Amino acid sequence: MRKLFTKPWEISLWLLLLVGVCQTHQVLGQTLTIRGKVSSSDGQSLPGVSVLVKGTTTGTTTNAEGEYTLTAPDGTGTLLFSYIGYVTEEVPVNGRSAIDVSLVPDIESLNELVVIGYGTQRKANLTGAVAVIQGEELVKRPVASTSLALQGIAPGVTVTQQSGLPGRDAGTIRIRGIGSFQAGQNPLILVDNIEMSLDAIDPNNIESISILKDAAAAAIYGSRAANGVVLITTKRGGKQGFNVQYNGYTGWQEATNLPDKVSALDHMKLYNVGRANIGQNPAFSDALIADYEAQGPDNFARFDTDWERLVLSNNGL
Repeated sequence: MRKLFTKPWEISLWLLLLVGVCQTHQVLGQTLTIRGKVSSSDGQSLPGVSVLVKGTTTGTTTNAEGEYTLTAPDGTGTLLFSYIGYVTEEVPVNGRSAIDVSLVPDIESLNELVVIGYGTQRKANLTGAVAVIQGEELVKRPVASTSLALQGIAPGVTVTQQSGLPGRDAGTIRIRGIGSFQAGQNPLILVDNIEMSLDAIDPNNIESISILKDAAAAAIYGSRAANGVVLITTKRGGKQGFNVQYNGYTGWQEATNLPDKVSALDHMKLYNVGRANIGQNPAFSDALIADYEAQGPDNFARFDTDWERLVLSNNGL
């Protein structure tokens, strides 16, 4: 029988490898299963509460009884409990396997006044789908059109810029997608209860914007609210005294993709080939093409000018 180890250093090497494998198995097995229940301050169970390990993608939600089960990578992390209308809680694990949490209502957001078409109402008593945007959030965005300032700022609202031409770069607003294939898709926009374009008002003059997104808006405004309603409230005079603000913004536009075009001679030849392929007569005579080949363009009788590249040579301020 052959000996496995003949030298002392071989025995030491195998022992070190064995210890390393055991330690690696121990590290990989350090997971902690956490269970608990999430309730409100009055003891009611909260279903659908998001439970997430802070700094990771490991998470779960509570069931109908407000209970959750979560496997954390270790016992030293922090759990985040978030729920609509309640203050987000951060609870350190500290090696505990059972963590019960009581969430406190977010009184500030529930007491927020929302413009709903026939006045104002506390957000806590509101049953319709309404998104509220404060004017301070709009002026932070360096855009030339007020409609573009709504991009990505309200859930369910999509703003698409249709053109890059100066003065025609306003955005097209769609609330909760397209509701019809043939009828209009634009929402009803009211500025202080007066129908007008959203880009007709300066963002600095806007106090708040309320976006009515559900079908309940049709009970107030009728069929014009089928695609949603955007209610804009402008700023009013206050008791703080005289106030002056200045906000400057400068930008420019330039052509980024100008295709290379063929010469006038090649254009005439290729155009005649295209017409011949569909059974039509040539658009340019052979004499004209021969004249171009013999004398070349002179920009008086024979032209070869790329007007698009000449016009778009400078930047638009």
